[in-house]
Amino acid sequence: MMALPVFALLMVAEATVTSLRGHNVYALKDFGGSMSQLGINIAVRLAISGALIGLHFWLYQFRVFEVAAGPWGWLLTFVTIDFVFYGYHRAQHRVRFLWCAHVVHHSSEHMNLGTALRQSPTGPFTRALFYWPLPSSGIENSVGQCWGNRRCTWLTRSGQKALGAAGVAVCDAFAPPCTPRLESRVRR
Repeated sequence: MMALPVFALLMVAEATVTSLRGHNVYALKDFGGSMSQLGINIAVRLAISGALIGLHFWLYQFRVFEVAAGPWGWLLTFVTIDFVFYGYHRAQHRVRFLWCAHVVHHSSEHMNLGTALRQSPTGPFTRALFYWPLPSSGIENSVGQCWGNRRCTWLTRSGQKALGAAGVAVCDAFAPPCTPRLESRVRR
């Protein structure tokens, strides 16, 4: 949710640039659908976030390892979160139960940054199934949240693709190699 202002600015830039180039990638009804689904997802996340944070703190007290609080600890956390997200996202495309929650994200006819925000209301529940091992393995909740939020800002490349070389360079600079950069390539 903290990345929404960045997404809003990038969506305005994407809409402006693509409109000036003569191939607007936004349709008002489609964009409205994406934003309504995002709103429902945010409401669900707010409703259950206290319980999930409590679960993380409870699991952290039983951690198997102690992740150092320096640059190496931050790097390990970043790589671990990216690996867990990759597994989670891949499972969403392979496991029917998870695909049912994820298909909403692929239901748009227009690939743009607004589509990246099209999230299922059940997503926070299915995501928790994959992320609970992080505190158990010694990743502190505040460090994990920081990296997770920064990572989500650059999750897709579809919007940056419309902005040309500059957008691609920004995306590549902030997204790690295993991030699924172009969602349309992995559609089911």
